[in-house]
Amino acid sequence: MSGRKRVVYFITGLFMVLFGVIMMFPSEEGYKTVLNILEFALIISGIKHLHFYFTMARYMVGGIYIFFKGIFILDAGLFAFNLDDVPKQYAMLYLIGGLAIAGVIGIMHAMEVRKLESGKWKSLLAQGIIQISVAIVCLFFLGDQDMLTLVYGLGLLHSGIMRIMTSFRKTAIVYVK
Repeated sequence: MSGRKRVVYFITGLFMVLFGVIMMFPSEEGYKTVLNILEFALIISGIKHLHFYFTMARYMVGGIYIFFKGIFILDAGLFAFNLDDVPKQYAMLYLIGGLAIAGVIGIMHAMEVRKLESGKWKSLLAQGIIQISVAIVCLFFLGDQDMLTLVYGLGLLHSGIMRIMTSFRKTAIVYVK
């Protein structure tokens, strides 16, 4: 991992911890703030992926994957803008779905790292399992909004701490002779 990527991981981890703490306190403003920031983050990420595709990835093998990923992320961000006026349960279902998808992707990444015989697959697997567990627990509290935001905030706090830990982890450099 490059130095720039480490700084980005650290800063996003700090923001995730901050948003997790904000969501743990039951208030309408904390929920709206996190939802608005999620909307903007998804839209900016989608635009970034599309820009990367049109400048470089379209010439790469498998570059079309970047294009579809950018379209999907941009669409998710634009869809999230429509969640401001719907009941809180629907917006939280959207956030819970995103958390569950991130957990599944984390588990799949851990299995890929395990096949490469790297040592960090256990923490990736644990993080994915915890994300899926938090999403499942959130589904049980859809009726109680305060408990739902508390559980989701704890999950966001955990993800942020794991991201900060990843930013400090040493990465192996592979030399090919």
